[in-house]
Amino acid sequence: MVPGALGAYRREVMQGGGSYDSDTLVEDFDVTIKALKSGQIVQASTSAVSYTEAPVTVKDFVKQRLRWYRGNFQAMWKHRDAVFNSRYGFLQKLAFPHMVISMIFLPLAGIVNIVSSAQIIADGNGLMLLPTFGFFCFLQLLLSIMAIQLDGEDKKLALYSPLLILGYKQLCDFVMMRSFFDVVTRKKLKWTSARRIGADTSGQTL
Repeated sequence: MVPGALGAYRREVMQGGGSYDSDTLVEDFDVTIKALKSGQIVQASTSAVSYTEAPVTVKDFVKQRLRWYRGNFQAMWKHRDAVFNSRYGFLQKLAFPHMVISMIFLPLAGIVNIVSSAQIIADGNGLMLLPTFGFFCFLQLLLSIMAIQLDGEDKKLALYSPLLILGYKQLCDFVMMRSFFDVVTRKKLKWTSARRIGADTSGQTL
């Protein structure tokens, strides 16, 4: 996907595939799919740098992700003709299957896993889960260290990596499933975004 925070399009790509529409909450994702459907190539730069403002509270984080996930599902539904049409090549063979698996099946599997784990703990067999939990925490720690090294960040941040296994993922899965059902039930969706604080430390929106 061409990110909204830092993305650029050639004029002929926009003219050939279509410009921004107002029928989804994620115009960047929508335009990216249009470009791919028209046979264009989307490329990323490893040297590009963009500074964005991240949510500072859980409430703002949920608002941001609700818009992202709802918009993604809207865009996928809007372009559902690409699922079975081989003329769309990469989009049909790889991109759309990956999106369906990562945005629907994996969150569902995560929720089933949490329910099953809770049942195992309730039955008094919680110790059985520790080796598996420890293994995934170790893998996440390695991935976090690699990401921190690439970005030159503080290595102490790796200590928070277990929260990506237990806490962050479950929150994202819940928000994603809520977004899916909001779109499926055709709920009236509005733009939800985090507060923009910027350099103002008062907490007011800028």
